[in-house]
Amino acid sequence: MLFSRRLAVLVAVCVSFFVLPVGALAQQSGSQEPKSQEPRYTQQIVLIVIDGLQADALQKAQAPNINGVASSGVRINVCSPVWPYRLETAAASILTGTEPAAHQFLQAGDKLKQPTLFEVIKKNKLTSGFYDASGRLDGLAANADSHLKIRGDDKMVEAAIKEMETKKPYLNVLVFADARKALDESGRNSQEYYRAVSNADNLVGRVLHFLHRQGVYDQTLVVITGTDGQPPLVIKGIQFKGGAVLPPAALVDIAPTLAYILNVEIPAPDGLVLWNAFEPGSLENGFYLMEQRITELSKAQAESIRLIHQLREEQQLVHEEKQELVDKEADITRAIRERDEEIARLETTISFLKYLIGVLVIVFGLGYLVQYRVLRKRFLMF
Repeated sequence: MLFSRRLAVLVAVCVSFFVLPVGALAQQSGSQEPKSQEPRYTQQIVLIVIDGLQADALQKAQAPNINGVASSGVRINVCSPVWPYRLETAAASILTGTEPAAHQFLQAGDKLKQPTLFEVIKKNKLTSGFYDASGRLDGLAANADSHLKIRGDDKMVEAAIKEMETKKPYLNVLVFADARKALDESGRNSQEYYRAVSNADNLVGRVLHFLHRQGVYDQTLVVITGTDGQPPLVIKGIQFKGGAVLPPAALVDIAPTLAYILNVEIPAPDGLVLWNAFEPGSLENGFYLMEQRITELSKAQAESIRLIHQLREEQQLVHEEKQELVDKEADITRAIRERDEEIARLETTISFLKYLIGVLVIVFGLGYLVQYRVLRKRFLMF
C-alpha cells in the first residue's frame, strides 16, 4: 500500500512537471496574442511627381523623407520613362497608364485622348485633387474636383495641404517642378541639383508630417516618382510589401496598379499591374499574385516579340525601298551623265562648226578679194 502511494505521488509530480510549463506557455502565448483590431483600409492616395528626379540622386542627396517612405514600402530603382521626354508626356502616362502615342498629350495645350485616374474613380464616387507647380498641365486636370496651379513647389505644397485638410480628396496628385530647372542648368551630378532634390524631399516631409498630424499616414497610399531619365518609383501602402526592392517597372504601370486597388478599370492600358509589389494576403495569396505577374509579363513579352517582328518587317521594307531609291538614283545619275556627255558632244560639234564657218568665211572672203583683183585687172587694165 505504501509503495502504491509513493508511486502515485511520483506520477503526480512528473505530470505536474510536464503539464505546468505547458500551461504556463499557453498562458504566456495567450498573453501575446494580438488583440482584435479594426480592419485597415486605404483612406486616401497621395501621388507625388517630382519633375527631373533621378533614382541615384536619392542616395547622393539628403533625402531622408523619400528614402524613409521607400524603407517602409517598395522601391524600384529602374523605372522606364516614356518618350518624348517631357513633363507633359510623363505626367499624362502616369495618370492614364498609356504611352504618349495613345494619350497624345505631348505639350501644353494638347487635348488628352485617354481618361485619367481623376475620371475613372468617379465611378466609385471618389473625389480628387490636382496640384501643379509647373503651370503646364491644365489639360490633365479636366476631371479633377480640385485644381490648383501655383508656381513654386513650396507655395504649391502649402496650398495643397490646405486643400487636403478642408476638402479631403481621396486621390491627391502633386507635381513638383523646381528640381527640373537645377537638373537642366547644372546637370545631374551637380551640387545645385542635389540641393534641389533635398528641397523637394523637405517638401515631401511637410506632406508626410501633415498626414501624421491628421492621423492617417498609416492608412495613406503614398506614391513618389520622377518623369524622365532614370526616375525612381516608391510606393508605401497597406497592401504593399515593406522594405522591398523590386525589379524594373515603368511609369505606365502606376495607373493600372492604383486602378486595381480602387477596383476600377483603365481602358486599354499599356502598363501592367505591379502584382509583385503587393504583400501576400493583403489582396490575394502570394501564389496568385506571382501567377498574375508572370502571366502579364508573359503577355507583355509576347507582345514585345510581335512588335519586334513587326519592326523587323518594316525595317526590311524600308531597306527594300531604300535599295529601290538607290537604284533609281543610280539610273538618274547615269541618265544625267549620258545627257552631259551628249551635251559635251553637241558643244564640241557646235564649236567645230563655228570654227569651220569662220574658216569658210575667211576663205570665201579671200576668194572674193582675189576674184575682185583678177576682174579688175582684166576689165580696167590696171
